[in-house]
Amino acid sequence: MTTLDLRKPGQQMKVPAGTQLLKKNTPVTSLILLHGGEVAYQDGRTLFRIGQNSVPLFGHLISKSPSPVSLVTTKDSVLSVFPVNPAGPFTSMILGKLNVGMLGVRTVAQEVVQAYQ
Repeated sequence: MTTLDLRKPGQQMKVPAGTQLLKKNTPVTSLILLHGGEVAYQDGRTLFRIGQNSVPLFGHLISKSPSPVSLVTTKDSVLSVFPVNPAGPFTSMILGKLNVGMLGVRTVAQEVVQAYQ
């Protein structure tokens, strides 16, 4: 399985299906914008999937908590990656960008709903 290096920024990157974005228990240190495709939240098996126009693991990025799951693309996907300096003003900056903040909050809501189905 190929692993994407989330320490490197990139915009509108084409990522093939089966690419691991994040391993379980790894700190979430990048804002991941999923423009197209799909990612699976996995913990030994696929727990649920999130599709295009989402910000996977946004809540864990904001709370600075490690990912409780692995994140893997299940379809060829297009995403942008923006590494975040944990000591920097990310939270206040992202909350000032209403469109990204709303997309992140919507994704958190999708994650919660999917986790309980």
